[in-house]
Amino acid sequence: MSKSRFSRPIYWQLIAGALCLIAVLDARSEGQLFVASGELGVYSCKFGGGELSEARKVFSLENIGSIELGPRQGVLYASAGRTRTEVASGEVVALRVTEGGGLEELNRVRFDAERFCSLAVSPDKRFLLGASYGSGVVGSFSLGPDGEIREQVS
Repeated sequence: MSKSRFSRPIYWQLIAGALCLIAVLDARSEGQLFVASGELGVYSCKFGGGELSEARKVFSLENIGSIELGPRQGVLYASAGRTRTEVASGEVVALRVTEGGGLEELNRVRFDAERFCSLAVSPDKRFLLGASYGSGVVGSFSLGPDGEIREQVS
């Protein structure tokens, strides 16, 4: 009997280490799967033919709350920051998917609230929206033509 690919320790660390395991499937990148864990960072693996490749860390970011695919091919957004502290601070980060399947930072914008635990791109693809349940805050950020986060709008 063969072992499941999910029996490898990194998959269980990703699952156990996350309060909320978040996965984004990017079919535009030949079956690329991005998984974010609050404490472990962003991991990537490829899938195809019923197989899932070994997960590898592609970006370090502490206290991730959410990830979301951008409206433009090859852009991923992440939220991070402090929660349950006297000085709440969060940030949204724009990441570009590299040719090798890694991630490189385009830019980041900080805001005065706990990290967003949910991100979404507006239907017109001009804004990134975030919700912080802990702070009771909803924020919006304008997006540039190459996917960078321009500024906080609300």
